[in-house]
Amino acid sequence: MAILRSWSATPSLIRQELERGLLHEIGILADSEVEVWLLYSSRRHVSSRLRVFSDLLLETFPDARMI
Repeated sequence: MAILRSWSATPSLIRQELERGLLHEIGILADSEVEVWLLYSSRRHVSSRLRVFSDLLLETFPDARMI
């Protein structure tokens, strides 16, 4: 899952994945606020991949708030 602005995703960055069907473009969002939720059942059973992804989201969006 990715939400990319058109200026940040150069065609060469994702062209091969689009051509091979690994990525699918599902629409274009206007420049507006977007809510992103990361839900998982328990911190005790979080996989390392999910932990890395969660940390990346929090680093990328430092103003995000966790509930």
